[in-house]
Amino acid sequence: MRAIAAATAHQPWILAIARREPDPDLPDSAPVIRLALKPLSDAATTALTTAATEIDPLPDHHARALITRSGGNPLFLQELVTAVREAGNVDSLPDSVGSLVIARIDRLPPAQRSVLREVSVLGYSFPRDLAAAVLTSGDPNEIDHLDDFLGEEAGTVRFRHAMLRDVAYESLPYRRRRRRLHAAAGDTIAASSSEAHELLSMHFHLAGRYRESWHASRTAGDNAAAIYANVDAARFYERAREAATR
Repeated sequence: MRAIAAATAHQPWILAIARREPDPDLPDSAPVIRLALKPLSDAATTALTTAATEIDPLPDHHARALITRSGGNPLFLQELVTAVREAGNVDSLPDSVGSLVIARIDRLPPAQRSVLREVSVLGYSFPRDLAAAVLTSGDPNEIDHLDDFLGEEAGTVRFRHAMLRDVAYESLPYRRRRRRLHAAAGDTIAASSSEAHELLSMHFHLAGRYRESWHASRTAGDNAAAIYANVDAARFYERAREAATR
């Protein structure tokens, strides 16, 4: 990004970067405006609550409790609105977004809950036809009933928020089951493409298939280095090094 900013400083362009980590040091030739995302104001939180409950308004005391409990986090507020509708009260609402997501997943019918957790091994987005490879017993069509968690466009399924995927993945019971699902994903990808080294590196490594991970990670690292994606190259080479020790 430093190189791009420096090379395009004379252009009438705006480079917009969204990131969770601290901002990198950019060259002096690139004027930088940093906009830190802070919690929503009480007025904005109230307006969002009103909009989210317009069709089916909540009692005022429930709405006020949600506004206070959300701490100005819009995702947390939306999850709280869903939770209070299902529970009918605010007395037993969790105090964190992660706890809310876990509670929502646990309330899913068993078949849908299993499908959601198992497809989480595929990452934040994945081809729909790959889902069948990792499902041990569920029906891939259950994805159609998980609109609160998943969206689909042009055959690609995406988790609606990174936290939804992370919580679903962490709630997968037993490390052995995760390894089996990653192995199934890796074998399916390898059978359909000999060039998906980045994905194979991840899936085979998490599956504990270290020989395959070593080969895929080395190749992925070489590919990244060839286009000067040095951070990615370092990540793949480190994975290859770890796999080699196994």
